[in-house]
Amino acid sequence: MQTVPPPGGPSYASLQYVYSRITLYYSSVVDLRWSRSIHSCDLCTLRLGAGASTLCSAVHYGLCTPVKPGFCPAAAVVSPSNGMDKNKATTPAVLKVRNDVLLRKSANGSAGEPISTEDTFLRRKEAQLKERRAQQQRVSQNVSSPVSPSPTATEKTTKDIKLKASTVPDRARQKDEVHAPPVVRAPPVPQNVHIEPFYFPTGKPPSLSEVDITVQRIKDVFSKLEGGKVDMAHMKDVSKACGLPLYWKALLFKYAGGQKGASVSLTVFLAAWKRLTSKCHEPAAQFVELLAKPATSYLTDTDFMPLLQDVVDTHPGLAFLQDAPEFHSRYIQTVISRIFYCVNRSWTGRITVPELRSSNFLRVLQLLEDEEEINLVTDYFSYEHFYVIYCKFWALDDDHDLLIDRNDLAKHNDHAISSRMIDRIFSGAVTRRLEEDKMAYKDFVWFLLSEEDKRHPRSVEYWFRCMDLDGDGVLSMYEMEYFYVEQLERMEALGIETLPFEDCLCQVRMEMVDIETLPFEDCLCQVRMEVVDIETLPFEDCLCQ
Repeated sequence: MQTVPPPGGPSYASLQYVYSRITLYYSSVVDLRWSRSIHSCDLCTLRLGAGASTLCSAVHYGLCTPVKPGFCPAAAVVSPSNGMDKNKATTPAVLKVRNDVLLRKSANGSAGEPISTEDTFLRRKEAQLKERRAQQQRVSQNVSSPVSPSPTATEKTTKDIKLKASTVPDRARQKDEVHAPPVVRAPPVPQNVHIEPFYFPTGKPPSLSEVDITVQRIKDVFSKLEGGKVDMAHMKDVSKACGLPLYWKALLFKYAGGQKGASVSLTVFLAAWKRLTSKCHEPAAQFVELLAKPATSYLTDTDFMPLLQDVVDTHPGLAFLQDAPEFHSRYIQTVISRIFYCVNRSWTGRITVPELRSSNFLRVLQLLEDEEEINLVTDYFSYEHFYVIYCKFWALDDDHDLLIDRNDLAKHNDHAISSRMIDRIFSGAVTRRLEEDKMAYKDFVWFLLSEEDKRHPRSVEYWFRCMDLDGDGVLSMYEMEYFYVEQLERMEALGIETLPFEDCLCQVRMEMVDIETLPFEDCLCQVRMEVVDIETLPFEDCLCQ
């Protein structure tokens, strides 16, 4: 590197070649006064005085530092590879950026011929810019304009060159340049697509014609009554006019504000009916709305009292109970317990609309209208079932206080239930209402239903809860052995042949995977033969061989 100090100016270095690990750079002028970092510069110009300038071609970061007037670097600024004489003290040709056009300047400042390749590109680019500005003006005036063609690869290259040239701080050029306003495009207007509702938690609303037909039927019924009012005795006709089952009549009467011995006018009933049908459009939701307390969406055990009392009073199969009113409450409590046992799958003591909809209770309730023999309706309402359940409870309840304790329950089925299982029943795992550590009649109904029908889903869950000691939802071998050991001791005390827990557990496992049970000796013999690939034979034949 050779340093050529100008008179009274900064020092510059004249580089013939600059080598790096990757790229070979040709001769260039490097400003040493500002200690600039190296990069390749193609468009920056250095003013040499007297209006002359030269192409920088420096290798540095940032912009080129102007040279003081009167300074002319050494003749070595021209690369020897360009075929020019190194000793010739002529000012090299430069490129100057003006109005997006590159022109060749001579030493005396006269304009020369345009640069052939780059000048053509830049002129084309200038024409495209003018065309785009005209299109933008037409768009701003709401005039349709054709879509401008996409730039070609050559135009993209020219654009990159102009971006590099824009880094030169030429404020005068920036002021003269007219910036086109941005194109404002209106967002596409979304089309209104009508999607019909498909989710109806309380049922699909009926059409207006169906509502009008129902209202007209109700008006016809009220017009036939004396005074245009209805009492409880005539509510069955109103219930039919509404398209509801017969035994919903007490619910409708109470929902409309009717009381015992009073009557309801047409205006009041229609207002209540419209309030009901505006919120609920299917039987399960309407049933809960009629029975539930205000501002609640579930049913408790006391909510069923008016419904079941009306069944007891009006059903022909229960006419004999009219002479025994003391059994009304017992029968109603039994039916309510059976309803919650089958319908309330969440064990919360609250029946919701989904639980009621997935059960068969409403279908069975409607069946009472056509079946006069109450005992043929085995689900929920059978009086024979009530009689058996209540008699068993009465036999265990020695003091007849309608509460049984652990000792009373131990006598069930000749002491078949172990003491450990009785402790689990009274622990609260399956009971909700324990009064002085005693079981009420409602809890006894659940116990007896689970004891008699062990295939019922609620029965399976009942005994599973009793055996799940840690409440983790899984039965371990320890928990099963805990209850089996006591039964094993009781069988040994009675002289009954016992089965060890391990063998019992093995049979349980094989039955769970549906494998044919075989004696242990045959299983062991077959396993050994299969290991050595021998034809399997019974254990006795193996011993003979």
